Amino acid sequence: MNQSHYSIKLDTEIKFLKGVGPQRANILNQNNIYTIEDIIRYYPRKYLDRTNTKKISELIVGEKIVVLATVKSFGLKNTRKGKYFHLLVDDKSGTINCLWFHGISWIIEKFKVGDNIALFGKIEFNKGF
Repeated sequence: MNQSHYSIKLDTEIKFLKGVGPQRANILNQNNIYTIEDIIRYYPRKYLDRTNTKKISELIVGEKIVVLATVKSFGLKNTRKGKYFHLLVDDKSGTINCLWFHGISWIIEKFKVGDNIALFGKIEFNKGF
């Protein structure tokens, strides 16, 4: 029976961690991660709680929220400055329009009418949008 034993110390350089290598180590080094201990003690600078869902009728402008809703319609819209993707969703409490100005070619294929989806984002109202 062939057993391999792999041990590593906390002060070992990150580039020696299996799967990291020199190139990825350089990226980690830019975030002040040089050793195994550094990666263990690296915490996100903020945490977004996406478990607290709200009804559409409870939304407040400026708030970051999660909404569980059903797709009613979607499509591309044209403006003088270009295109945007429009998604209309509703839950039992109301309806909301969601807009994307970037990544349109990717997102247009993701939805179907009747899909139940979870949306996360900041509620904004700007120039009629």
